[in-house]
Amino acid sequence: MTKARQRERKQKRQQAEIISLSKTAAEIRKVIDEREQRMFDLDHMRLVGKFGKKDEYSDWEFEAVWEELKLAGLSDDDKNWDLDAVEALFKKLNKADEAKARSAVAAKMNERNGIAGSKRDA
Repeated sequence: MTKARQRERKQKRQQAEIISLSKTAAEIRKVIDEREQRMFDLDHMRLVGKFGKKDEYSDWEFEAVWEELKLAGLSDDDKNWDLDAVEALFKKLNKADEAKARSAVAAKMNERNGIAGSKRDA
């Protein structure tokens, strides 16, 4: 085999390796992008549950949500978080917030009904 042919084969192998590596890098980026998107969706779910639906949330609102995660025992390093566990925690916290909101509304309605009833009696 001539040296030119050997160089040609070597170049083809190198190109194949580069293509293989670029596919792997693209797959890694896709997985990271999917994880980031899921984390964004989870953050948004909790923000809506905690602060109501808005077009935009403030930095302190995001920080409050992340602080809840830290208080729940998750580390500062979000790369190691089990997103299923984060989702379960956020759902639990949202249910608790919804229950508080319902009881607050019920208390206000009872208060209004009690005040309205006493005015009618007078």
